[in-house]
Amino acid sequence: MSWKKDLKKEIEKNNFDLGIFTLQEFYRVSFNVLSIKYPNNNTIKASIQRTLQDIRDDNYLIFLNRGEYKVNSQENIEFLEFIERYHKK
Repeated sequence: MSWKKDLKKEIEKNNFDLGIFTLQEFYRVSFNVLSIKYPNNNTIKASIQRTLQDIRDDNYLIFLNRGEYKVNSQENIEFLEFIERYHKK
């Protein structure tokens, strides 16, 4: 598997594809998994950041603010709109 596929898998496995997530949240749940998968990589954090940029460029992710992301999908847009409406009640 490639880094792109592995990060997308981690995003979906951890339900980051619904809502907004931060880089720190991603590190917290995926750093060890990726460290084990890529034992010869001594720059896991840099690889994660670079790959997040790559999948942003592929239009899979949207960068919202520094270290804050959301998946670019209709399901996620609908989920975020539902949450916004729910909190306005």
